[in-house]
Amino acid sequence: MTSSAEEVEFGPEPGRGRVWGRRVLGGLAVLLVAGVAAVGVQVARRVPVPPPGGPWPDTGEFRVELCGPMCPPPTREQRRAIEARLRAMPGVTAVRYWSKKEQYQEFARKVTNAEFLASVEVDDMGESFRGGLRPPARPLAFIEEAERLPGVSVAYVERPSFWLGKADLGVLMCPKSPPLDPKDPCADRQEVTDQEKDRIAQRLFEFSGVEEVYFSDAAHSRKVEEHSMVYTGGQRDDESRSVGFYVKLEDKAAAGAVERAVGRLPGVRQVTTFAR
Repeated sequence: MTSSAEEVEFGPEPGRGRVWGRRVLGGLAVLLVAGVAAVGVQVARRVPVPPPGGPWPDTGEFRVELCGPMCPPPTREQRRAIEARLRAMPGVTAVRYWSKKEQYQEFARKVTNAEFLASVEVDDMGESFRGGLRPPARPLAFIEEAERLPGVSVAYVERPSFWLGKADLGVLMCPKSPPLDPKDPCADRQEVTDQEKDRIAQRLFEFSGVEEVYFSDAAHSRKVEEHSMVYTGGQRDDESRSVGFYVKLEDKAAAGAVERAVGRLPGVRQVTTFAR
């Protein structure tokens, strides 16, 4: 008795990542015949599948950074003009001004390096306007218009993760370029290997509460990043981006056990959770 699986490519990822995607669905997705020939029992080995086609989040939050200290800060009149224009733009749901003090306080909550934090003062921070964005607004067009306003340094839009509502856990793996942070699990090592990917996937499927495992290759991971964080200028660092498995759980309470089981496997960089 023979069986076969349709070859499915997860994305236009060159090199062995693409080969791994082909091999998984073309090789591992073969029905394994159990040693019970008399009754013809077959056991299917579960394999990761490509990401769902959508939906892609269409709302987000914008941040418009005002000039200073790297460029001349806006005058009071310019600040008022910026706020008025932002409020008038299509799809803007709210606008709020953030002072240097507020931005510093937010920055201080996020920084874990006390020595670095001590070197930064309130006056080192800039001011900003922040708010919500929804259709019919187009994030890139919004950003380009905002950045043309006198007194604006840079703008960007952040949207919810594509995986929110589709997966409960994300298992990010070691990228092509080793991270510079010596504390990073992937520092001083090469990109995750095919064998390591196989082992991680196998370990995930050992949990009965795992409903589905998606594999996001380099092309899809880049698309997710570009959709989640929209900005102009600068280049995306493809070499340091992680591919990953995204796990949908039948039992949400199993998240901690799954995270502990795979978090320290070779090739795993980080396990993230997605919660509404």
